[in-house]
Amino acid sequence: MKILAIITASFILLTGCAGVKNPEIVFGKKCLVEGDNITYSYMWIQDKNLASKPSAEACDLLPKKD
Repeated sequence: MKILAIITASFILLTGCAGVKNPEIVFGKKCLVEGDNITYSYMWIQDKNLASKPSAEACDLLPKKD
């Protein structure tokens, strides 16, 4: 129960620190492609009205590990 409270409090604090007017928390591995850069994460705090959102399909562009 204590761990659940800590996780919930962390999400609330992270959303407050994001500085997004219309926040949305998304879970799961998603990637965002911006030019030559590919950024991936398992948790995204983003604006719901964002034009280019991270997607799982964009992760196909990541270099494959041997």
